[in-house]
Order: sequence, then C-alpha cells, then structure tokens
Amino acid sequence: LIADGTVELNVIAQDTTSYGSDLDEIDLAGLLRKLNSMDGATWIRLMYTYPQRFTDELVRAIDECEHVVPYVDMPLQHIADSVLRRMGRGAGRERIEELLDKLRAAGIAIRTTFIVGFPGETEDEFEQLLTFVKEFEFDAMGVFAYSPEPGTPAAGMSDQVPDEIKAE
Repeated sequence: LIADGTVELNVIAQDTTSYGSDLDEIDLAGLLRKLNSMDGATWIRLMYTYPQRFTDELVRAIDECEHVVPYVDMPLQHIADSVLRRMGRGAGRERIEELLDKLRAAGIAIRTTFIVGFPGETEDEFEQLLTFVKEFEFDAMGVFAYSPEPGTPAAGMSDQVPDEIKAE
C-alpha cells in the first residue's frame, strides 16, 4: 500500500488489540512500531481497541511513534460492572478507568460508544453510565439504544428494556 502511494493506514479489526495473540514474534505495539518505521506512511490510525488487551507497551507505542495518530477508538459499551459482566466485556470499571487515565496522561484522544437499554439495565446502572460520561468528557462519543440480534445470548434474556425507556 505504501509503495502505491498510500499515506494513511487504518489498523482495524473486530478486536484490533488481539493482534499477535496467535503469533510469537509480534504484538500490536510491535506492528505499530514496524509500520511507523516504514518510509511513506505518515498517518497510522488505530481503531476498535478493547481495554482487556490494551497493554502499557501499546500506550507507549502510540505515544512514541511519530506517525501513529494519538487517538484510539475504544467501544466501551457501558461502565457499570454488572452490565459489563452481562455483556461479557472482559474488563470492569476499575480496569477501564485505569486505562483511560493512562491514555489521557499520554495525550491520546479517546473516542467511544455506549449502549443504553441493555437487558436488565437498571436506573442505577444507567445513572452510573451518565455520571461517568459527564465526568470523563470523552473527545468523541456515540450512544446507541440496545437492539436484540437474533442468536445472541442477550436477545434471549428475559429482562428486555422497553423501547420507550431506551429512547428516553
């Protein structure tokens, strides 16, 4: 791509932070460092990263690589531990907040998305999310109402939130 004149590379996958988990010689931080060292790529953007696999070395690589955009797209989906567990997210509030603090300290912009109305979400869980969003002040954010996808565990949960509550 670089030989053909591409100057912007988007490193993207369903879970980009899993890159290299099946390899012995390189992980995502190493990939970013390799791409950064190539002549021609002036803008390398990292998308769809997740807290459970985001390492300190990855934070350093983003911070230190001049061609890596100091930006991550990290779909957190919620902040209440109980909702995160029901979603099967693999990281809780403490881990998320610790990582976000490290990213901010490194000057890395954070874009995220959240889901409201996930099955079983209580008023208290929603308020936790609302307070968190107000206090953290993300650089960019999207919010979506949960919608059941056929065949997923959440679609079969009995405590679906009514559409009018999700819209509210």
